[in-house]
Amino acid sequence: RGMGAVMVTGGEVVLALPVGDEAKFHLFLERISTQRLGAGASGEIKAPEVTIKTFAAQAGQAPKLGYLVKNGFALIATYKGIASLAPLVGLAEADSLMTDEVLKKSLLRLPAEKVLFGFVPYGSPVLKRYPVTSVLATVRLSTTGLAVAVDAPWSGDSSALSMLALKPSTSLFGYLPKDAFLTLRYQGDPATLAPVVNDLLGPAVSKAFEQGSFDVKTEVLDVVKPGAILALSLAEKPPMDRGMPKLDLRTTNPFSYAHLSGVALVNSGDKVMPTLEKIAAVAPKFGATMAKVDRNGTPMYFTTYAAGEGVHFAPRGDLVFFGSPVGRIDQLEALDPKAAGEVPVPASLGNDAVSLAVDLTKLATSVRELPSSSWGIGGFAIKATTVRWLDATDDLKAITASVGVKEQSIQVNVALVLGAQAP
Repeated sequence: RGMGAVMVTGGEVVLALPVGDEAKFHLFLERISTQRLGAGASGEIKAPEVTIKTFAAQAGQAPKLGYLVKNGFALIATYKGIASLAPLVGLAEADSLMTDEVLKKSLLRLPAEKVLFGFVPYGSPVLKRYPVTSVLATVRLSTTGLAVAVDAPWSGDSSALSMLALKPSTSLFGYLPKDAFLTLRYQGDPATLAPVVNDLLGPAVSKAFEQGSFDVKTEVLDVVKPGAILALSLAEKPPMDRGMPKLDLRTTNPFSYAHLSGVALVNSGDKVMPTLEKIAAVAPKFGATMAKVDRNGTPMYFTTYAAGEGVHFAPRGDLVFFGSPVGRIDQLEALDPKAAGEVPVPASLGNDAVSLAVDLTKLATSVRELPSSSWGIGGFAIKATTVRWLDATDDLKAITASVGVKEQSIQVNVALVLGAQAP
């Protein structure tokens, strides 16, 4: 049967386990108490309607572990948690989670199939710092993978949820390169991101825009339509011999490891170039240089900074292409817009405001196909080790994640897609 655990006031954990043979179960706990807690002295605590079996270091001392059995289930606790066993076993149904309406509604919003769920109820000290009334997480496990779904009813400003509201959008997936191993899509209204835009841009860029009197909401967020997408592809010759890159944009160019491709739809293409011109004027304040150039007969803004190429922007009608290095812009422009709009949305990408998919099979294939020059001197050993690791983990095919809102609740879904064969 099912089993469970609950954390009670004071931080003590109580386990609820189904028991088939009480005598054997007692011997098992006695052995665990002796070996793990040094508490081999058995005892009893009489309570109304139940008897708590205890284990202490010596007779007469405070018990280190205790349990009771009722209705085929054992409630188990250690130390101070033992005092909560009797009250829990006598709990009325009206005072239990069985009648919690918030939990019931959260369960209805999440997939019915689950092997495990965890619930943090209203009033829990864990939630005091967060604007949610409760949190429910469920876990599903099958031959196709492991999936975690989270539901958290929002208790803060309801307008803050608008950034996670799904909006109708045009599919732009036909513009993404075939070698992309990571895909990210935003199907919310970009204008609603204004309250968090500074957090997304970072302190340096936000301060530069403020000093340059550049209004991100008016100039950018109000212009971009829902459905913007971006993708990462492994670079042709990433410097694998340098090891893991430093997460410092001042010294490391991330685009030497992974190439960026992206496209966004805008309300008016005429507003894009004036906006890019304003950004170029303040770019030196955050360490970048943006120059307007003609490439293949059309204008674009070419970006550089101390570590190399930055993100380039190329407006084309009501589309804005962005990417790095500049060759990725050329690939986007070369696609047929009509054919691009007919490409179906990848099945692995969720249909929420924010959706992310990482194709680990494609990434592993790209790593295996890297030229020897990417691995540096002695790279044959590094490559061999990397390939062995990829072979050992090839059952893990993809990672997907999405964030959205349903009935005034934030919903998060994360899945590990496995390639295991069904029995």
